Amino acid sequence: MDYVLDFGDQEITPQADHPFPGFDSLDTAPGFELVDREGSVALYRITACR
Repeated sequence: MDYVLDFGDQEITPQADHPFPGFDSLDTAPGFELVDREGSVALYRITACR
């Protein structure tokens, strides 16, 4: 996995739980680089595993 889309507070899946807790608060989390933003949706490159 190289990229992740962050939809902010909007849920795009029907599950109430989050199976990937490391993908919360990407704007301040280390290992993620903002590539582009359109409104509240942001595309991040995962840099932690390189």
